[in-house]
Amino acid sequence: GTRLDLPALLGPVAPTGPLAALDSLGELLLGAPLGPAQRDLLLAALGEGAGQDPAGLPSLVTAGLLASPAYQWR
Repeated sequence: GTRLDLPALLGPVAPTGPLAALDSLGELLLGAPLGPAQRDLLLAALGEGAGQDPAGLPSLVTAGLLASPAYQWR
């Protein structure tokens, strides 16, 4: 039942696309943006879903980041 207001966490500058969302949320959740190779792999895994619903983009990108090896690395 946990709820998270991702737009509020991202602040007044909302990401305009999958790449911007990935960079913003990567920095927020991982402490630094993903490297180019990891970012490209995650964008490919998110596929067309990342471009279909702009309102759901932060949730989709967050799920991808939390499932990524970069988040799970110790």
